[in-house]
Amino acid sequence: MFEKYPIRHRGTVKNIREVVPFTDTKMGEAIFEFTDDTSIKDYGKLPFSTPYKGSDLCAMAMQCFCDLEKMGIKTIFKEQIADRALLVDYVRVMDPEKIDLTKVRKNRLIPLEFIIRNIITETSSAKKRLEKGLLSFTALGLSSSLTHFPYLLPKMYLDGSTKLGITDEYLPWDVLKDLAKESSYHLNQIEIMTKQIGLYALQKGSDIGLVINDFKVEWALDDKGDVILADVPLTLDEITTAYIGKKFSSLEEVFEGDFSIFVPGKVHDMKAHLNISKQIYRDHYMAKEPLWIEALEKAKKEKKPYPEALAPPQDLILHTSDLFGGIRNLWCDAKRPSKNLEKAAKDFKIWASSFYDLEALV
Repeated sequence: MFEKYPIRHRGTVKNIREVVPFTDTKMGEAIFEFTDDTSIKDYGKLPFSTPYKGSDLCAMAMQCFCDLEKMGIKTIFKEQIADRALLVDYVRVMDPEKIDLTKVRKNRLIPLEFIIRNIITETSSAKKRLEKGLLSFTALGLSSSLTHFPYLLPKMYLDGSTKLGITDEYLPWDVLKDLAKESSYHLNQIEIMTKQIGLYALQKGSDIGLVINDFKVEWALDDKGDVILADVPLTLDEITTAYIGKKFSSLEEVFEGDFSIFVPGKVHDMKAHLNISKQIYRDHYMAKEPLWIEALEKAKKEKKPYPEALAPPQDLILHTSDLFGGIRNLWCDAKRPSKNLEKAAKDFKIWASSFYDLEALV
């Protein structure tokens, strides 16, 4: 049983267990143990669990790792060893503020997150940065500022943020490059491969009716100094996505019609598309616990203890589990008993329309 291996990092949604220690010159082996836990807005582990979530994320991760390996993208993946556990290569994690990474060119994490953005949504961090003047519309390939959301970008935009701090910090690429002590050659490699993953995600999504708004990935240097995909890609904790209920050939086709989003407490149109991922839980707290959201943001800004979160209703948790299972069964070869995604989405909308007060969000 994989539980016999010691936990070296206890994450909010995933634990890392050490199987073979890494050395200065050689990668080790570790186990990614997926849990049923959820974290939003950098809060940490929320006080509830979603049935089958760990299994669903593990299945999606394995499917993506295998597909990307076939595309020629090197990854840390070795094999699936349990329903919610993957055996992976184990690289060192080094703080660039404490260690000169220019002298460590092998066997370490690149301390950055790489984000692909296809669509800027109402709740996207990119929208907030645009409003605050921290992100230029010209950087997104636009000739003017945005006035409505969601908005389809003309092409994928590669965003970047810090990785090892308490919260992610979006910074210009020259600053991120200097912080990570990474070469232009490797950053160019990473951009190309990240966009390859982006094309894979768009194709996968179009086949099952999922619009991939954005996603994040992480990279490392292996023990030969080559760039390697270092964390799980395209699971429901790494993407934001909307289910539109039918296959499509392009994002332009999707945006030709009414691209409205079902938002609990704000938009209860049964024909609207449904945000699926941990955004479901974000929407809940914004609709039912706005004072907690406000207090959390204040605490983060003032670097004070976070206010205690309340668990959402059990009905929401069960609906979310059904939605996750519906996506997993369309995305992966490995299935589990679950409602199909179309029915799960319809049932959620009916329940949410009754549970949430319309116009609760401000």
